Amino acid sequence: MDFFKQLDALDLQGDLKIVVTKNSDKLIVSVMLNNPKCGDKAANAILPLILKGTAEELDKGFFDNIAAPIRETSSLLVNMEDHLKSVATAKEQAAMNKDKKSEAKEVIPPAPVDMKQLQFDQAMSKVDELAKAKKYRDAISKLPLVADYPEKVDLIDAKRKEINGLALQGTMFDTSTVETA
Repeated sequence: MDFFKQLDALDLQGDLKIVVTKNSDKLIVSVMLNNPKCGDKAANAILPLILKGTAEELDKGFFDNIAAPIRETSSLLVNMEDHLKSVATAKEQAAMNKDKKSEAKEVIPPAPVDMKQLQFDQAMSKVDELAKAKKYRDAISKLPLVADYPEKVDLIDAKRKEINGLALQGTMFDTSTVETA
């Protein structure tokens, strides 16, 4: 089957971006599906699928290796947009009900701010930003210290494992170039 016929058979919703780079005798192919209709910022967390191998290896396994993940990504992006629309509808309905009930409700003062929790949240947010920018070593180095947050040891360890997994994600034929912290 021809390349474009195989692409068409995937029946994807969105823009498929394929970048090919040659590195000595290997090719590195980055495949990313973007759905501009999806307004959820979480879609930006989806990393491209990276395939590495010789031209022959890629000819044999390219579509076998991208079909399922790219279809899943397409479905996810469509579902995310549908979810956003349903949330917006629910907010509108809740706002109408809230307006009716707000006349009868008393105002509840905001809870006091927990500075330690705020600092932890800010640090984790910075870690997420660095991970999205594929700066995995920097992200791991910015993780809050377990000594400072012993009650958060499970969250910190889980985030460290997640970042290490992202650093390794997408390598198909050659994992020797991936570095972990």
